[in-house]
Amino acid sequence: MSPEEVKARGWKELDVILVTGDAYVDHSSFGTAIIGRVLEDAGFRVGIIAQPRWENPEDFKKLGKPRLFFSVSAGNTDSMVSNLTPGLKPRNKDAYSPGGKTGLRPNRAAIIYSNRIKEAFPDMPIVLGGIEASMRRFAHYDYLSDKVRQSILADAPADLVVYGMGELQIVEIAKRLQAGEDIKGIRDISGTVWKMEVKAWKELKGKGKEKAGEQDESENATEEVAKDKSLDPAEFFKEYVEIPSFSEVSQDKAVFAKAFRTYFLEQNPVTGKGIVQPHPKTIIIQNKPMRPLTEAELDHVYELPYTGETHPSYTEPVPALEMVKFSLTTHRGCFGGCSFCAITQHQGRMIASRSIESIPVSYTHLRAHETREDLVCR
Repeated sequence: MSPEEVKARGWKELDVILVTGDAYVDHSSFGTAIIGRVLEDAGFRVGIIAQPRWENPEDFKKLGKPRLFFSVSAGNTDSMVSNLTPGLKPRNKDAYSPGGKTGLRPNRAAIIYSNRIKEAFPDMPIVLGGIEASMRRFAHYDYLSDKVRQSILADAPADLVVYGMGELQIVEIAKRLQAGEDIKGIRDISGTVWKMEVKAWKELKGKGKEKAGEQDESENATEEVAKDKSLDPAEFFKEYVEIPSFSEVSQDKAVFAKAFRTYFLEQNPVTGKGIVQPHPKTIIIQNKPMRPLTEAELDHVYELPYTGETHPSYTEPVPALEMVKFSLTTHRGCFGGCSFCAITQHQGRMIASRSIESIPVSYTHLRAHETREDLVCR
């Protein structure tokens, strides 16, 4: 979290910088901690900028320019949920901030942070992740403004959205960027969302209507389609389905419901297809969901060396840690699909479980801390 800590580890630069709207807590119930530890375990040098001041880009420069990319998350919850009550009044406590202090993150934090990063480092790739980006990856109803908003990827100057549980995606992105790939060409990773120019999409759709072997090779082909050999219309339209556009869903509730039903039913990593939703100035394309972690992979993620503590720079406790400090995660996912819950859309309907043998390993870590009688497994 500081240049001094980077130097203390013997690093001259960082590979990846994670930006989060939460205080930094090195506990496996916090998404930024998991992603940071997983990237570190994969051999990358990771820095974290927690709750930066967003009025200007200065806080986003404090760890320097990362070698590969910035990863941005609003935090463990949507920033509007963190900041506002259902009555749209400011909350008097933020459980993910030191001392429960409010006002340390902006509304629409993922968009604001991305803009500040682009001001500081115009050429740096930005990858969005976390619950805010996941739940806003398509056109969506926004409670604060009481209207349908565009995909977060249409509003933020980011390159990719990692949706759902992101360990596999973020490591693959890092490895491919390290190998020299351009972020604009990384379009085939499951569990990610990318965007295409409107002109290129119209061309691709036009080619898709032609018979196989009669694809247009004229000089009028857009550079995007001409260069990207993976955009074979015959194959693309087997793997992706188009849902009603932003313009359509923002004007008709029935069409909005139809679009939601389509992408809801495609959230299966085995049978699901990718989703395309046209927006006025860009085309939002979601690849099929990433598979759940295997038992061995999930064991490994939760056995990484989390300290279970807040960063030592904080002088006040982070309330959210007190609720989960002695909790153990045993599984992910939920088959319920309840209309009031986001777990199906974020963690998926398939249950991924840790092994019974792995649980005592985490319990051993807890024994190093103060003890309490009401240990909870969740």
